[in-house]
Amino acid sequence: MNLQLAYLDKLNEGKKLGEKIGKEIGKEIGKEINQKENAKRMIAANKISLEDISFYTGLPLDEVKKLQYELSDQ
Repeated sequence: MNLQLAYLDKLNEGKKLGEKIGKEIGKEIGKEINQKENAKRMIAANKISLEDISFYTGLPLDEVKKLQYELSDQ
């Protein structure tokens, strides 16, 4: 019986750890999406340099240039 309880405790710990990791990953994905959406709006406004967009959004300049290219294809 004690072995079963120990197993269930470990299973519960694993579940909690998985949920915590999932939340952290979700936050990071959400942050990246937000950064890219902000950059796209700035690019579309065409009033700020790509270097400044990179600085203010925290995205690498190459990523900002990629977003500009994607927007120009639409």
